[in-house]
Amino acid sequence: MRGSGIATDPYLIDSPQDLQDINLDSAHRSAWYILAKDLDMSGFGNFTPIGHNNGVVNDDSFSGDFDGRGHTISNLTINVASGVKHWGVGLFGEVHDAGAGTTRRIRDVGLVNCSITASNPSDWNLFVGGLIGYTWAIVGTVIVERCFTTGTITVNGSASNVMQVGGFGGYLNTIQILNCYSRASVGGTPGAGSKKFGGFAGQLYTDIISYCYSTGVVNPATGSINGFGGDATGNTITGCFWDTETSGVATSEIGVGHTTAWMKLLANFTAAGYDFTTIWSIVSSQNNGYPLLLGFAAATPGEGAGRFAVVQTRWHYWDAYGNERYIEGTLV
Repeated sequence: MRGSGIATDPYLIDSPQDLQDINLDSAHRSAWYILAKDLDMSGFGNFTPIGHNNGVVNDDSFSGDFDGRGHTISNLTINVASGVKHWGVGLFGEVHDAGAGTTRRIRDVGLVNCSITASNPSDWNLFVGGLIGYTWAIVGTVIVERCFTTGTITVNGSASNVMQVGGFGGYLNTIQILNCYSRASVGGTPGAGSKKFGGFAGQLYTDIISYCYSTGVVNPATGSINGFGGDATGNTITGCFWDTETSGVATSEIGVGHTTAWMKLLANFTAAGYDFTTIWSIVSSQNNGYPLLLGFAAATPGEGAGRFAVVQTRWHYWDAYGNERYIEGTLV
């Protein structure tokens, strides 16, 4: 990877192998990263979650900083076979803070058409999400912002283990989640026992979560099923919604459910406090009409010569066919 992995000279991720190499060692898992381009993972094979815990709590967690720069990671495949221990499963399997007084971020990255399947031993808990499986931030701060997921999450388990599964995150503990969404589906045969599922997150505990939504179907064979997410305790929730029709779920411990038609109206999200000047957009021909993050928006063919936007202080330009042509003034 290009760069040195520090805040002033982050590693630049240019390939699927660069992404996987974040797991090389503890120094890489605590470094700073920029996703330099869109990645198509379809030819990569089975991906090992970043910050994978395979037997000892906290042993291989990610505590670095990841800036997606408005890029996407498409066709990611993760398949954790029965008998293989993984505490958290997702693009980021397990995320922890970097220590007292620190702030780390995962931001501006989209996970498109992911396929995540996990089966766990009877003596091992399992936390699965599209972007993040498990988080823990006690003395430092972890912020996840302006990210999204689409695809499928499928789990299998037994009656003797705990399982928390969501389209965006599995078990999200003591972090901040701001301006994110999931359109991923969640299902499987988890077995009886302590199981929680949600369109956005399996369970949230003492989190700050603002301006997030989910639309994916949630239909595991058993367990506590929530349209948006399961609530442990102590969360601060602002403007979080789920689509009751597409999810097939009418209730949720966290979030407010609405019809599909409601979920596609700009006025409803504006009234809830969503920022449609610098963060969000609604374009009927994109994202199936649901709100999308402006950093990932593209001009619709036939709308004219193109569109400029400043997204989080960075210039972006999309031509009339939806192709991103400039980022920070550099031709791509």
